[in-house]
Amino acid sequence: TQSTWGVRVRFISMRTSKRQLNPKPIFDENLLVTFMTDRGFKPIHATTIWSDLIRFPQHTFADIPNLPQNLADELSQEFAVLTSKILTQHTSSDKTTTKLVVQLQDGHNIESVIMRHQNRATLCVSSQVGCQMGCTFCATGTMGLLANLTAGEICEQLFIANSIEPIRNVVFMGMGEPLHNYQAVVSAVRAMVDQRRFALAPSHVTVSTVGIVPYMLRLSQDLPAVNLALSLHAPTQELRETIVPSAKQYPLPSLIDALAQHQTRTKKKVLIEYIMIDSVNDTPEQAHQLGVLLKDFDVHINLIPYNPTLATPHFHAPKSEHVQRFQHILYHQYGLATTTRVTMGQDVDGACGQLALQTKENEKQMDIEDVVPNTRAKGLKERRNNNTTKKIDDKSDKQKESNAQTTSKEVLQQNAVNGADSVNFRALLLVVVSLLVAVGSFVVFVK
Repeated sequence: TQSTWGVRVRFISMRTSKRQLNPKPIFDENLLVTFMTDRGFKPIHATTIWSDLIRFPQHTFADIPNLPQNLADELSQEFAVLTSKILTQHTSSDKTTTKLVVQLQDGHNIESVIMRHQNRATLCVSSQVGCQMGCTFCATGTMGLLANLTAGEICEQLFIANSIEPIRNVVFMGMGEPLHNYQAVVSAVRAMVDQRRFALAPSHVTVSTVGIVPYMLRLSQDLPAVNLALSLHAPTQELRETIVPSAKQYPLPSLIDALAQHQTRTKKKVLIEYIMIDSVNDTPEQAHQLGVLLKDFDVHINLIPYNPTLATPHFHAPKSEHVQRFQHILYHQYGLATTTRVTMGQDVDGACGQLALQTKENEKQMDIEDVVPNTRAKGLKERRNNNTTKKIDDKSDKQKESNAQTTSKEVLQQNAVNGADSVNFRALLLVVVSLLVAVGSFVVFVK
């Protein structure tokens, strides 16, 4: 399909062939339990294996206490403690961010990012190689889907990261749409929060989605204790279709209904991710539209200023005053907890929009998304009383808006013209670079 901005994307109809892994990842519950059952071993041994390897990563299967020798021998023929490896590792100059390029056994590369805060570390994991969602601000979306990760490969990212820094939080906001690889992601999350395995608190795990409605509803039943982040990026159906093509399949009304059902079931705050693009979705009018859309929900809005990339040179970062104005409207007029992303790891290409696997002369920029602390908003009444002098003058907003050089629609039309000349170059670049993935750097979203 062709987007509004001339970026060609491969979308939902694309299929991938099933991967045959040899050896198999030991942290994949389905593969391991099936193996044991087929050979007459008790599945209870799986817990023994996982617990020991997580506590003693240097152990082989033969080193695991109380594991039958014949089981250890058979495991060594078909499974490995690690089926992936660190290809490169770069840490930012301020030591807050470490970007890992992880190579899977079949040659695909993915990225994981460790973010360090005062007393905790957060890991951003990938769930797919490539992505089918086709978001126009994201170079990953132009690739199509190259491969789904298994639950074991997702867990290996956490296993590897723990060898570098003890991980407290995990966010599924790297390469891919997590709910498009639903079973593997759910299995991986269950392993992460299992007290006999990685033992993360469910509230310290966040799954992000562009809004695949059926799986949003399933997630609220299968994993009600984990956090949900919704990549919204636009307050209207028309605009969202131009930014997030999957919105055509899952219209905004059905998405908002799914959000309501999710909160009814889970009673949890939801993170709303909103990429801000200059003169596209950053106007006061759009801030009011977003406020009306979400004012009745328990959400935290994360405004993410766009980082320009090679794949989408026609998009531009918003002006800082526009971001502040947008946030001010949401917070003070609609009582919505709103923060702006804090950038980390720019010098290792670890910031939102900068993450990519790079070769010597060819490089692919892959946008991902971001997450911020789940800070509860103060009472709307209290904020209004304490900030009466800071309230937005609606007339002033309208005047500023009318003085803008172009409307969002005009910008989209102009971008279509400006982006056309670079389509062929970008398309060629996407074909030349075969194995590219991206992850983002995040500040953790927890209650």
